[in-house]
Amino acid sequence: MEPELAAILDTLALAVAEDHLRALDAMMVLAKAGPGRIYAACCVWSEAMVGLSLDPAAAAMHPASDAEQRRRNWGMGILDETGEQLDPEDVGAPEMVWAMRFITAQANRDATMTVALFEALPPGEAAAYVWSLLSMVAAALRED
Repeated sequence: MEPELAAILDTLALAVAEDHLRALDAMMVLAKAGPGRIYAACCVWSEAMVGLSLDPAAAAMHPASDAEQRRRNWGMGILDETGEQLDPEDVGAPEMVWAMRFITAQANRDATMTVALFEALPPGEAAAYVWSLLSMVAAALRED
């Protein structure tokens, strides 16, 4: 495994283990390696979450084109206390909305959108947004 990928996966493992301080430190090391490295990390982490929702048994019963179609229609949302789906803008936390949109774009293999979302990160606040994505993925992996 390439050292860059190992560092990305190690950061995710720390977050899943709820070792938040070490996960944050590892995330910042990735960020210091440059925007390309942290963008790649966001893509890898998003794929980890998307992989949870793609049922391998169902995928085995359908041609590859059907599996790809399911990916293009992938989405996520947040439910309110009554079980109704909230509109992303109603969530209130811009970091969480960004993370949901990035993960969805990655799931749908929309590289144009993932790049646009990454490039639109607010200056000086990027770490909070990336941390939100990492935390969301880690929480999903803990639930599995």
